[in-house]
Amino acid sequence: MTPGNIVALLGTMPAFLALSRVSLADTAILMSTATVVVGGVKLGYAYAAERATSFFENATARRRLNMAAGTVMLGTGVYVLLRG
Repeated sequence: MTPGNIVALLGTMPAFLALSRVSLADTAILMSTATVVVGGVKLGYAYAAERATSFFENATARRRLNMAAGTVMLGTGVYVLLRG
């Protein structure tokens, strides 16, 4: 989530909550929940990036990925050529 997404998410809170009835404890719960959710998403992104890094360091995996990408590009080119 980007900061813009977070602001948009928090901007919709008044539609679901009566702000005049939100206490300090409620605010702490909302902030904690938002922190855990956003932090969990960011942690997932970091884990995926680490896994991708180790994947791309493997020469065999990189070669297979390049072959697959080349096959898709070749197939797309043939499709466009035959379609007219």
